Amino acid sequence: MPISSQDERQDSVRFSGTVDPGDSETLTYDISQGARVEELRVRIYRGAELDLEVFPFVERGEGRREPLVTLMGRDAIVGDADFFEFPVSVPVDEPQTVGVEAEHVGSEFSLDYQVTMVLDYEGGVDRGLFSMFRGWL
Repeated sequence: MPISSQDERQDSVRFSGTVDPGDSETLTYDISQGARVEELRVRIYRGAELDLEVFPFVERGEGRREPLVTLMGRDAIVGDADFFEFPVSVPVDEPQTVGVEAEHVGSEFSLDYQVTMVLDYEGGVDRGLFSMFRGWL
């Protein structure tokens, strides 16, 4: 279940779960105003041995999911007792959804994960363009 902690400018959304062998789960959070995903943190707990695939995404309408991180050679983040931090800058219009899909491709033990997304509302979707021209104004 997603947990949200918000100040005036940023919102940290945390997704965490346990996935049984051969199962998958999807957790989502609806964005209420224009924002930008600024940081993505993924923790895959010990024992996964690359059997847990984690796919953070933005849902862009009609169920079309856009990955928050582009990985070479894989569609998902995998690991075993690993913590990954990705500096990203992905605009999210309202109303859109961010989320994470986790799939357990192994046959033993339930596996745990945690994903935190930092949403920045200052400037919202257009902030990247605005900051580029700020020095000229």
